[in-house]
Amino acid sequence: MLNRARYLRWPTVFCWSLAIFSGCGPKTIQIDSQPGGPSDYALLLHRIVVDDKIDFAALMKNRLLLDRYLSWMLQIELGSISAHDGIAEDLLARLINCHNALMLRSLVTLASDGALPAKLPTDLNRRFRFSIGSGRAPRLVPPMSAETFASWAAAGDWRVRLALYNGCRDGPPLAKRPFLGNLLDAQLDAATRAALESDQIVRIDYGERKQLLLWHGLYAVRQTMIDDYERRVHTEGATFLSVLLEWSDAFRRETLNSAVGYPVAAMPRDRRINALPPSEKGVGLLYLQDLANQNRSPTGPAIDPPPQRKAANQENKVT
Repeated sequence: MLNRARYLRWPTVFCWSLAIFSGCGPKTIQIDSQPGGPSDYALLLHRIVVDDKIDFAALMKNRLLLDRYLSWMLQIELGSISAHDGIAEDLLARLINCHNALMLRSLVTLASDGALPAKLPTDLNRRFRFSIGSGRAPRLVPPMSAETFASWAAAGDWRVRLALYNGCRDGPPLAKRPFLGNLLDAQLDAATRAALESDQIVRIDYGERKQLLLWHGLYAVRQTMIDDYERRVHTEGATFLSVLLEWSDAFRRETLNSAVGYPVAAMPRDRRINALPPSEKGVGLLYLQDLANQNRSPTGPAIDPPPQRKAANQENKVT
């Protein structure tokens, strides 16, 4: 694990203040101050994350949980966190959670009429800033600020890139659980493995060009990842495929081995929302719970008996 304490010498309150007041262009969205906590965010993730996608309908239905969590998160004093060992991980975990929650809230705000555009805007992480509470100094936080300072607090840990959700199909999937300071190293490992196994991050092009395609955020740090791999295993001349094989299970390795010798390139950007398509709606836990509450079959609404049997039943009741 990297020792992030030495990267956090500046007073955290000063840096968070920069994040709060950075930029004057985003549209300000007011979030009502209300009691909430980390459990609201954990429950939200449990309800909306399905494999490597989100159930956007469930997100809209549970937006109160999101607002309660953001109300709690953005009013706590992040500046009170010291920069000694252990606490740096807690700060980084909070920043990752804050960024991901703000990106989800940006999606909710973007879909003001209940529907999202075909493609997400390129400035989604800075289009809105969210105001919590009122008074002389409300907190005004765009998602980009949390992302910037999460990257800064990561102290060169490239795994953090794969934990920051961007809402698009060509980016890291949303983690199924909140990040916690005391579990951060293991959670970042799990998030990295999940991301590198996703076609949103790594994809093999078997066409004419025969390429190993990487999400642009991963492509930008590929040499850093190779250097980290060579340092840990005490080797030289490693390739990016060697890094991927180390993070993959046996089944994934078999697939990746088919790309030996392929050049590495950045995959085309895909700004479509990383949400369940209509054909996949209903596979989530929230849908099954709704069915149970409505006493219906998972295949559809309750089916009435045929007219003949229905008439016979009525005659039996009369006699």
